[in-house]
Amino acid sequence: MMSFFRPTSSRPRNAIVFVHGYNNSFTEAVHAAAQLKADIETDAAMFAFSWTSQQSFFAYMQDTAEVEWSASYLHDLILDLLTAPEVAHVQIIVHSIGTRAVVKALSAIHQSPNRALLTKLRDIVCAAPDIEQDVMNRDFLPIINFAGAQTTIYASDKDWAMWWSEKINGRPRAGSISKSVYIRPPLTTIDVSSVDSSQSGHSWIFHSPEIANDLYYMLNHGLKQPSSRFGLEALSISSGFYWKMKRR
Repeated sequence: MMSFFRPTSSRPRNAIVFVHGYNNSFTEAVHAAAQLKADIETDAAMFAFSWTSQQSFFAYMQDTAEVEWSASYLHDLILDLLTAPEVAHVQIIVHSIGTRAVVKALSAIHQSPNRALLTKLRDIVCAAPDIEQDVMNRDFLPIINFAGAQTTIYASDKDWAMWWSEKINGRPRAGSISKSVYIRPPLTTIDVSSVDSSQSGHSWIFHSPEIANDLYYMLNHGLKQPSSRFGLEALSISSGFYWKMKRR
């Protein structure tokens, strides 16, 4: 796999793995990855991991099975990048139910003799993560606590897909803020409702210049603390702090 990775110089550079969500084709996944690379103006090598979505609005349950089945292949890709000397750090951007494959793949590495490689993870961005909050607590938090990777969750209260997922699955999702905000330090949760201009309320990461700007400073310049980036306002609730993205 790594024979396709061609550094532009002898200096190792970062690699970004993009994992798409529900109801996306291979072509759409590659286009989205290319768009994100251009929007955030990164010189990192971009990898699009496309699992076999049924590409149908009515195939949510089939997509759920497919994305979890594909986790072993994502595991292999991430492990290849973590072991490659040409790669300085690995960054992950994942959308929707693709989060389930990412958590499962990283969990397998965390439970293996290769777990020390996870310290090469630098950033994990979860956009509208369609995964149970309890699963994130049990399977994901131990990984990032070990790896020290900055993890950001973007969520919108306009997201109909999160509302639908909670109705179907019966449990709160990490990417839903309509009823409660998922706050679990050291994760950073950002409410992007005010910059959500997408038709569905679910694919705003591909349409919002404010989110692209936030990703630019976070992924390119290492500004991990939201207080050091632009257009983010801290909000306090009983369960802790989260952030709200303001429209320009």
